[in-house]
Amino acid sequence: MYYKNLKKLRELTNINIIDCKKALDESNNDINTAILILKKYENNFNIKNNNLYNSSYKYGIIISEVNENNDYGFIMKLLSNNDLVLKNDNVLNFYKKVSNFCISNKIKDFDIIRNNFNLEYKKLIFKLKENLIIKDFKYLEGNLIKNYVHINKRGVIVNFKSFNNIDNNFNILKFILMQIIFSNPIYIYKSDIKKNDINNIRNIIINKYKDKKINENNLIEEKINHFLKEKILEEQIFIMDNNLKMKDLFYKYEIKIDKFKMLNI
Repeated sequence: MYYKNLKKLRELTNINIIDCKKALDESNNDINTAILILKKYENNFNIKNNNLYNSSYKYGIIISEVNENNDYGFIMKLLSNNDLVLKNDNVLNFYKKVSNFCISNKIKDFDIIRNNFNLEYKKLIFKLKENLIIKDFKYLEGNLIKNYVHINKRGVIVNFKSFNNIDNNFNILKFILMQIIFSNPIYIYKSDIKKNDINNIRNIIINKYKDKKINENNLIEEKINHFLKEKILEEQIFIMDNNLKMKDLFYKYEIKIDKFKMLNI
């Protein structure tokens, strides 16, 4: 009965088996009490029947792949409370399988990943005796999908709708991906901004500086314009040339970006 409860507690919480055993011993083999004990001392898990759930973890890496036709790409996080787990050969093989599955089938729904890898995932975390979580799965389909991951901690996928002289200026695409990662824009073009967005930004700025009594319209508008210059990709200064704005680069190479999706650890 004890080992049956231990297995059930492990499946319910995804907490490593050592901590589950301690909690079960402390609770005199009562599962409900053991869950309360784990919840009291562990802030980084959710009690769920399904695996591959979302939670908060200390360590992580970004995984991103694009298919050979460059018309599909995905990005997601792989997380754990133990950084060594993310370097484990079994884990590396697991996320390569997941990546290949996503690319081969152009996966758009995370539940499909969950359903196909649930059993293998259970076996893996039981073997590791540590949690391993996949979360924030995102994908893009389009004309020309490109991705870039910086030291496994920042990643982006972008759909380039059009691009002139791509063969001769291929590095430009990489520089744009790097620009997005390091400048963290919200919008691509000024035309993407909605009236409600401006109103929300205005309210944020007024609340931010309310102690300094900023109520002059011209000063508020100045703050708004400064914010937008930083958060609109085409208005940013190109990281590889301080004399060039991104919109000038777009014009020069006839670049049109449809959308991008980004993740950070």
